[in-house]
Amino acid sequence: MIYTIAKQKIFIPEFNGNKEAEKGDQIRITIGFPSVSEVAEASGEYDNQVVFSFLSHVKKVEGLQLEIDGKIKDAEPLDIIETPGLIELFMEIKDEYEKLTVIDKKKLK
Repeated sequence: MIYTIAKQKIFIPEFNGNKEAEKGDQIRITIGFPSVSEVAEASGEYDNQVVFSFLSHVKKVEGLQLEIDGKIKDAEPLDIIETPGLIELFMEIKDEYEKLTVIDKKKLK
């Protein structure tokens, strides 16, 4: 799967007839899509432990290609942390490895 990354989007609000105004007079809002590391850093919760924990658990990414600025590349674990728009994927992976254990509990019975 190729995942096209949009680093930002221009939003033109409807506020006070703004959309109907001349293009040069419109309010334009640039909305950015932060990466996991940018969100964590902005919230004050970022430290190397987030990266270390994720990279310690996630050894390989298959079937995901990223298109960034027109260039396509195979995704690597660090890309999931550093690429805007992949926060939901990061959280799903993190939730999965946090609930896993190396002990097969079915075999303990």
